[in-house]
Amino acid sequence: MSIIADVRFKKVAKGLFEGLNAVEASREAAYNGKGSSFESNARKRASHPGIRARVAELQANAAGLTAYR
Repeated sequence: MSIIADVRFKKVAKGLFEGLNAVEASREAAYNGKGSSFESNARKRASHPGIRARVAELQANAAGLTAYR
């Protein structure tokens, strides 16, 4: 399991895994959606190595679960 200390990072990763875009996932994770830099920061956040690793981990887990059905 990847190590992400920030709970909101975990929520962003879960949102991305579930098909939300970076802005939607950041809003779901309770990041402040106000300001002109929110969308840019959301995209940067989505490319964070820890978040990307967690999304990949969730995808691998999902693939493993569906492979045995």
